[in-house]
Amino acid sequence: MSCLPSIAGCRTISTTVRTATGSSVSGWRKSLWRTDGLVLHFADVKGHLLTHSTEKVFTVEDERGRVDVTAWHVTGRAEITLELARPLQGSAFVHGAFETDPAGYVPFDDATRWPMLAFYRLPVETGG
Repeated sequence: MSCLPSIAGCRTISTTVRTATGSSVSGWRKSLWRTDGLVLHFADVKGHLLTHSTEKVFTVEDERGRVDVTAWHVTGRAEITLELARPLQGSAFVHGAFETDPAGYVPFDDATRWPMLAFYRLPVETGG
């Protein structure tokens, strides 16, 4: 468990990344590649994820470099699916609102109104 700062103050996050192969890696969120996109599962969502915009929030990289995120959608109570321009190759990572000038509107929890915390280099399980 770690206490991470957010706009709402100090937030405790404790999750496990469960991969397609069943192994576990500690981390903030779960990311899993499937044929229809990259699925992000968020921890500590008390209500439902909401967004006011679908501006560029997420960045994906693999062994060939950046992979364009063509669209992203809230697809579950605590889940966001990223549509990618091409299939991932080799090791891949996803970043969320990590840049110097990040997106102005990130997904947030409708119960607490807490925003998604920025993250960098979250490993993606490619299932292969």
